[in-house]
Amino acid sequence: GYTMATARLIGRTTASTGAPEEISIGSGLSMSAGSLSATGGSAVVSCVLQTFTSSGTWTKPSGLLFAVVKQQAPGGGGGGASSSGSGFAIPQSGAGGGYTEKLYMAADLSATETVTIGAASTGGSSGNNAGTAGGNSTFKGMTANGGALGAGADRATVAQPDETVGGGATGGDINIKGKSSGQGVYTSAGGIGWSSKGGDSVLGTAARRVTSGNTAGDSGTGYGQGGRGGFCSTVSVAGAAGGDGITYIYEYKSV
Repeated sequence: GYTMATARLIGRTTASTGAPEEISIGSGLSMSAGSLSATGGSAVVSCVLQTFTSSGTWTKPSGLLFAVVKQQAPGGGGGGASSSGSGFAIPQSGAGGGYTEKLYMAADLSATETVTIGAASTGGSSGNNAGTAGGNSTFKGMTANGGALGAGADRATVAQPDETVGGGATGGDINIKGKSSGQGVYTSAGGIGWSSKGGDSVLGTAARRVTSGNTAGDSGTGYGQGGRGGFCSTVSVAGAAGGDGITYIYEYKSV
């Protein structure tokens, strides 16, 4: 009768029809008691999310296969508005912070890694006072830059301030620049004005514009968006801080 070596299959790998051939069992497979099984390798069996809202140290867990790091830098703060002069005071709003995202294999990561969350911005105080820019966030070769600050203004300042520039991003598999702030507008002929608007970010939405009254800035919602500047016609008001920075680390593990 037909005999064959251990751990072989009957089949045919040669092109065209012909006699049966013995097929060897390759690496990663085993045969026992008539059953063919996969061996070796590691499957993802859990995913754990680590969230950093302040700077700290990440520790690589046992059984890590790979990690996905998502990093949002803080947005810039909007400027304050002064009642000095005539017309409307329309300060600049802050810009959105940059965003980076990257997949790291376990071998790419040290036992511990430094997570840096950029410093949060502040809004300009009541009057013609600038806000502050958002700080830069970093993680192992990735940098997400904070959004630019918004300058203050008084009612004598020429309206329609320039846009402020969104924060850049480098080093990730995905790098997205924060959105620049929107310009405010004032028409002296019609006595009509509306505020500037903070820049959006990947993880945050800036507050909408306002068109009347004495309205302090608004920080919007989420993370990394620019703070809106104040808007005034008779009373000085403050600008708003931008959204804070945040870093998410998704750990994919085999155990």
